[in-house]
Amino acid sequence: MTSPAINSFDSFPQYAFRHSKLGEIIGLARGSDVVQFRGIPFAEIPARFRQSRLLESLPRQPFDARKSGAYCPQPLLPFPPYWEGDVPADCPKLPAAPQDEFDCLNLNITVPRDALEHSPLERLPVLFFIHGGAFIGGSQSIQLTGREIYDATNLVRAAIARKQPIVVVSCNYRVGPLGFLASKELVAFNQAHDEPVGNYGLHDQRQALEWCDKFIAGFGGEPKNVTIQGTSAGGSSAHYQSIFPGRKFRRAILASGTLTGIGPMSLEYQQRSYDKYVSRCAEASTASDVDTVALLQSITVNDMVKPVSDSIWHPLIDGEWIPGATMEKVCKVYSDGSAPDLMVGACDFEADLTQLLLMEDMISKKPASDAKMREKIHDLTSSNGMIVAPEKFPDAYPTITDLYDITSSLEHPSSAMHRWADILADIAFRIPGLHIAAHHPADVLVYEIQCKNPYPLWNWSFGRANHAVNDLFLFDVAPDLVSGDLQDAHAGNVAQIRAAWLDFCYGKLPWEPYRMGGDELGPMHIFDHGTKGRDGQTLEQAIGETLARKWRAILEANQRLLEEDGLATNNI
Repeated sequence: MTSPAINSFDSFPQYAFRHSKLGEIIGLARGSDVVQFRGIPFAEIPARFRQSRLLESLPRQPFDARKSGAYCPQPLLPFPPYWEGDVPADCPKLPAAPQDEFDCLNLNITVPRDALEHSPLERLPVLFFIHGGAFIGGSQSIQLTGREIYDATNLVRAAIARKQPIVVVSCNYRVGPLGFLASKELVAFNQAHDEPVGNYGLHDQRQALEWCDKFIAGFGGEPKNVTIQGTSAGGSSAHYQSIFPGRKFRRAILASGTLTGIGPMSLEYQQRSYDKYVSRCAEASTASDVDTVALLQSITVNDMVKPVSDSIWHPLIDGEWIPGATMEKVCKVYSDGSAPDLMVGACDFEADLTQLLLMEDMISKKPASDAKMREKIHDLTSSNGMIVAPEKFPDAYPTITDLYDITSSLEHPSSAMHRWADILADIAFRIPGLHIAAHHPADVLVYEIQCKNPYPLWNWSFGRANHAVNDLFLFDVAPDLVSGDLQDAHAGNVAQIRAAWLDFCYGKLPWEPYRMGGDELGPMHIFDHGTKGRDGQTLEQAIGETLARKWRAILEANQRLLEEDGLATNNI
């Protein structure tokens, strides 16, 4: 049993630091080797639905950077209850972060102490992490029984031990309607302020990266050697950031999420959500000329974030930053010849998430109605840049529906919820990496994770490589809560993931890039459960004949559609 005095936040060791540009900052000393700075504001929000503005100074001197900063208001989005147990002695009992609409843009920095006290001959590579949450919610400071899921202390320690020290940065950004609501009214509103249109959450991330470029050198990081990484909507975010014309990073790791799989949607699609918010808020008003933007700005933040549907949020196809979801459109933005290298992949049990999307609720675990399931299926396929005719998919392709054993359930998908979850998981998460790799003009490393979740309290995915499981291994904040019989395999999983991520941050390619063209579709790296992964030179070698046949059918069906439209490329 750890002593409360050791864990007490107020008595936890402080670290006084002077940044060459930002001044005096008080951080947390995590033992003798790692320092954390939390809740550092990087941008301000002038008003609801306005673009954030970069901050170039701290609000106070000295600035207390020990506590987690506020995060964007959002509906309750429970995190899987993987474990329970006491906080270890070297981890302070951090107060839970508050929600605040206008004070939510802040970042955390975790850095080797040596980089602050003994300037290295070269500044360290930076890993910039973007949290997920379906663009509905999430934050960089999510806690589970007192431990922050994305606490980078153990990761930085492991990097030091591998002689690949890094600086880790994470950020909060706006989510839900505060981050992604869009309409013709908001387009005019943003244009009237001479600022970019919509996608406020993505622009917040962009400002955090800009702040990192300006100030991370003072923390020992190399601003010209940044790798961004995200998982789920964070992986999708990293992909969106990779096509921003003023990007300030070299590489991107897209884990269980891409802009192909969680794609942007048109203004017409976005308008429907906006109109629902306006309708809900304007019921008591009889005015016909109401300023709807002003109306939505006037309501409380709790009313604003109350959902009008249970759909995930999608970024807007704005025509300036985001041209669309298809790789044909996306790749045109790389005309400057500096496309970042990508590492992209997913987990072999992504269906844990798509099953939840197709359920009526998490308590009963019953399938939603046929009508609701069809709506969810159409929403996911219509936002998918790989599926070029979502109105026909998959119904018009008997080879695909037979392979996935859903032919008999086309009219009544609720009768085969798990099989529909499998095909949705494949098209949203597992196959897009191959599609992206076949088009992206720089190196792409494709992978699949088969390392198993070691936490039995979340029996939904215990013993499976569930959606976003890579974060559990990368940050590994609760290794002491893994049962003894699973410790060796878990340590091997952690070592595999960290080795690949760190090598990539150091500009090394941990396996061969995907080969453009040809029929073999590879190589693809598999993170097998335990101590060692393997490379499949072909798709069949990587995932087996049966699954490869399904994936090929989906890729080839959409290739044929491209050929019909005269849009085919030489790559699947």
